Amino acid sequence: MQRLTLLALVAAALCATVAAKPGAKPSPMPPPPPAPAPTTTVAPSSSPAPVTGDNGAAASWIIAVSGVIGLLFSAFQLYLVAKIEVEPGKRGEGYTNMEEGSDTNAKLKLYEVYCAIQEGAKAFLFAEYFLMGIFVVVFGALVLVLTSYTPTGFKWEVGGCTAVSFVVGAVTSIVSGYIGMMVAVFSNARTTIAAEGIDEAGWSASFNTAFRAGSVMGFSLTSIAMLMLGLLIYVLNAAMGGDVTDPLKDDAKILFECVAGYGLGGSRIAL
Repeated sequence: MQRLTLLALVAAALCATVAAKPGAKPSPMPPPPPAPAPTTTVAPSSSPAPVTGDNGAAASWIIAVSGVIGLLFSAFQLYLVAKIEVEPGKRGEGYTNMEEGSDTNAKLKLYEVYCAIQEGAKAFLFAEYFLMGIFVVVFGALVLVLTSYTPTGFKWEVGGCTAVSFVVGAVTSIVSGYIGMMVAVFSNARTTIAAEGIDEAGWSASFNTAFRAGSVMGFSLTSIAMLMLGLLIYVLNAAMGGDVTDPLKDDAKILFECVAGYGLGGSRIAL
């Protein structure tokens, strides 16, 4: 029994000695698996879709048809206003109310004032437009020179197109102003006649007359401006020989820089 105990102690001592030898290393741990590389999703480049010829033709038709409809609607509104007669001796819609409730002297006075205002408005517009014509010529020449200059030299075709746009915008504004003035004078006396009705009929008819006269100016101005701008873009594009089917091309950028003169001419005359 004592021998077995002694052998067990010796065996334990030998095991401890072998485990404590220098240079003995524990078995290394397996390395951790590598982390997966982050994945990045590249978004596809979003470039604007090119404008095809079909889209351009459709836009041209929309502009033309909308402009014509606006002019026809304004002409119809003017026709409704013109149905009210102002000249004494002529009977029209709304004038019978005035004949029943007013004397002849009042009708003649109204017609005289109407003619005087119309004559004065025309004289004012012609005097104003004479000065505007001088301004358009001088400022148009300035626009031609300034917009033609570039660091590499003068590009007269660009300046010429810009100057043409300026003149077209000025003429459009002049025509619109003349229409507005004439329609205002034309409708003032007729609104007075329409107001001669009794109670509700009077103020209702006068409001409708004034509102229709205002719509003549509004629809005619926007329709003329839209048609002239569309025609201007078409003509300048053909004159410059460019391609505006792609808005990112330099031809389209140069063209619409020239067309900006249209707004400059219209706003200068409006001021």
